[in-house]
Amino acid sequence: MVENQNPILQGLNEQQTAAVTAPDGPVLVLAGPGSGKTRVLTHRIAYLLDEYEADPQEILAVTFTNKAAREMRERLEHLVGRPARGLTVGTFHSVCARILRRDGSPVGLGPDFVIYDDDDQLRLLRQAITEIGLDDKQYSPRTMQGKISGAKSKLLSPEEYTNSARTYLDEVAGRVYRRYQELLEWNQAADFDDLLSKTVELWAKHPDVLYRYQERWRHVLVDEYQDTNLAQYTLIRLLTERHRSLFVVGDEDQGIYSWRAADITNILNFERDYPDATVLLLEQNYRSTQAILDVAMHVISGNTGRRAKMLWTDKSGGIPVQVREAYDEQDEAQYICREVQRLVASHGYRYSDIAVMYRTNAQSRPIEESFVRYRIPHVLVGGTRFYERKEIKDVLAYLRLVHNPYDTASLRRILEMTHSGKGVGKGTFASLDLYAQTTHLPLWDAITLATAPAGTEVPLFAGAAPAAQPPKLTGKARSALHTLVTTIEGLRAKRQDLPLPQLIDTLLHKTGYAQALTDGSEEGLDRLENAKELISVAQDYSGLDPKEALASFLEEVALLGDLDTVRENQDAVTLITLHAAKGLEYKVVFIAGVEEGLLPHSRSLDQVRALEEECRLAYVGVTRAMERLYISYAFHRTIFGATQTSQPSRFLQTIPGSLVSGFLPPARSASRHAGNSGSRSRLTPQPTAVLPTRQFATSVGNTAAVQSNSNGSTPTYVPGDSVKHPRFGEGTVTQVRMDGGDQEVEVRFAAGSTKRLLASLAKLEKV
Repeated sequence: MVENQNPILQGLNEQQTAAVTAPDGPVLVLAGPGSGKTRVLTHRIAYLLDEYEADPQEILAVTFTNKAAREMRERLEHLVGRPARGLTVGTFHSVCARILRRDGSPVGLGPDFVIYDDDDQLRLLRQAITEIGLDDKQYSPRTMQGKISGAKSKLLSPEEYTNSARTYLDEVAGRVYRRYQELLEWNQAADFDDLLSKTVELWAKHPDVLYRYQERWRHVLVDEYQDTNLAQYTLIRLLTERHRSLFVVGDEDQGIYSWRAADITNILNFERDYPDATVLLLEQNYRSTQAILDVAMHVISGNTGRRAKMLWTDKSGGIPVQVREAYDEQDEAQYICREVQRLVASHGYRYSDIAVMYRTNAQSRPIEESFVRYRIPHVLVGGTRFYERKEIKDVLAYLRLVHNPYDTASLRRILEMTHSGKGVGKGTFASLDLYAQTTHLPLWDAITLATAPAGTEVPLFAGAAPAAQPPKLTGKARSALHTLVTTIEGLRAKRQDLPLPQLIDTLLHKTGYAQALTDGSEEGLDRLENAKELISVAQDYSGLDPKEALASFLEEVALLGDLDTVRENQDAVTLITLHAAKGLEYKVVFIAGVEEGLLPHSRSLDQVRALEEECRLAYVGVTRAMERLYISYAFHRTIFGATQTSQPSRFLQTIPGSLVSGFLPPARSASRHAGNSGSRSRLTPQPTAVLPTRQFATSVGNTAAVQSNSNGSTPTYVPGDSVKHPRFGEGTVTQVRMDGGDQEVEVRFAAGSTKRLLASLAKLEKV
């Protein structure tokens, strides 16, 4: 440790001190895993406040999770010894939401806009697809959502996206995108991507607004810079172009979110964007043992375009990494359970010290089933979260309608949920929908007009004046809808004065939802308790002005991620995907399914950049472990109902046998270590020493059977082989299984199709 007179710098090592005291201007800190990047960011803020005498209101710190934002604020307040009032700390999405609530009217968003979560977006996309005359079975909302999200992340408008369409599906997505945006505008709603793209649009088209924020936030700090997409990159460039006080922390070796449109070139090109940048490395690790770090460095060493880091720690030695070959996924899961029980019973670990990680959510099923059989407490991250439960989403729909009655997604949910049996059937829905569309009115106004007593003046959205008369409803439907309208309007009037907990309690009873849940069953009582739990959550907002509390509550709930809802005090093993585990740490980590086709995933095998990202994902998993790391792979695995012979991951080939305890599979030929011919020399690891013991001697014979086909001259294949077919062209072997004495080979071809072929008949050639 470097001791300094300034108390802010005390306890920092030499590299951390250099980062915290770096000169003002563009600074890039490449922070290896466990190197104290949050500590550096926090101390940098404190240093700006102390040494540069910056006003807290001049500082913006951007993180990628709400949890990280809370942790940074708490650390800073502990460090400086006072509340960090005026300081802005939050995620990109939460910061942009605040900007748009204040200044979003020029881009079509009023202060009461709602934020649509994944479920809301899919509902609205289904509506958009239907309204433009397409079948949502043929053009799935999920597919459209992915394409539209990608377009927004690249800052493409519906018109720009449509003009750049290369396929018919892209052209269809462009039409859906246009209608989807119109519906969002009608609903006074924004999706997650809009929060970023609308802020970029606001700043780009209104320099006076941008100038105001540039003058406010003179010092900008960004965490996890390698995970930024084009919209986030543009926001940072615009915000810092005047004062250029930009401090970013990241690690290109941990860039694993390209599927979310994250662009790792943002961090790789930082020195090109800022030629005068100060670049510093944090290499001392405070999390893992040296044994774990050595394995991690070998795993990542084959990737190109990275700055080499030598991770080291004062924790010399450590328990060797355990590598285990299981017979199948059930045997793998049982091995993990037995080892968890042994660690807890004999080595003093708590269940909460342990995590089991895997590449895909589907892998969790056999693991979770084994944990249930072994009676081991566990929590599945990515399962049904509290805020995804039906009763919670129902209450939130009511609250969002109280906040913004033009939120059609919430209105539709409430109508379908509570009024379908009260005379409001499909015919009523259809007539109200048609009236709303033909008069260009929001659905809420259409319902209000159709149910208002004769002669009543109804205030409409943006002063609209429909020419057509509203549809005539049955007495039963009219009564039910009029009750809903008056109830919501009554609650809207009370939201100005009632504290949020009381507002929710009043809503549960006034709407009749609490009574509807109380059906006498045990499940109904559980659902009611869950709904009432929202009142407890709302206690955190009791100190706010009632006018602000509801908006803040709905915004934070909408922006919560899986990791923000994990209960940290629960003594249970965490089951989690490798992607979700980013930023977490556990004393003991199991990484299951380290096989070709899983890690790396089969979709990455023919793309160099994708394959390198899979390597980074394995690296992230390894570096989550503090004391013990277990890596397992199965000889057989059942995927989509078919049992196949698995091949150990190529990433295991990079680890010297001297670093592990257990069995490392032999190194394979160069052609089986690359997605295509252009990547072989770079990604092929050197042969490694093989330890003499194996858990399953039968695997040796079975592997040999796969490698030597009885057909003599017929080649044999393993996942990763590059092949050529006379009709389908070039492709990559993704799966192999035995069919009698022949191999059934699954090949993903460059043209996009996937075929299952018998090796003896397919006329495949190895490339």
